[in-house]
Amino acid sequence: MTKLRKIFAFEILLFISSFCFAQSFDFIEEVVNTKEVTFLQVATLVAQDLNLVQNSVENSEITKSLITSFPKLEKITKKYEANLENPIQVKDFSQIICTCYNVKSSLMYIIFRTPRYAFRQLIASGYFPMTMQPNAKLSGVKALSIIADLGENEGESKWKE
Repeated sequence: MTKLRKIFAFEILLFISSFCFAQSFDFIEEVVNTKEVTFLQVATLVAQDLNLVQNSVENSEITKSLITSFPKLEKITKKYEANLENPIQVKDFSQIICTCYNVKSSLMYIIFRTPRYAFRQLIASGYFPMTMQPNAKLSGVKALSIIADLGENEGESKWKE
């Protein structure tokens, strides 16, 4: 790793540790170092950020807790059910984020609630560049930075205890 990358990774770890203090640094380091974040990693980050699960739970418990709290995520969860370690597409990541957090929504997303409009909403919010494709894969650093930013700047999640 270059020196700049190490510094950047360290800054991200410090920034993210404020919202995911319950997560182990090994897991965070694994996510930061991955080039394509998996569905299971995203589900774990979101579930732990929203305090839906404890630190040491099984993979099936993570997906069940997301579906229980957010029934609209059942379709995306079934898509990755065969292999939770598959890299997540940007549009599916956007759908999870827009469903779980209070993201300022466009009229089209409010009406249709599909991954396409969730993705377009995150582009409009400045999280993704205009040239990004919805079927692209997402890096671990980008996923962590979006979840951390929404967790801290957008206020609380939509999930109520």
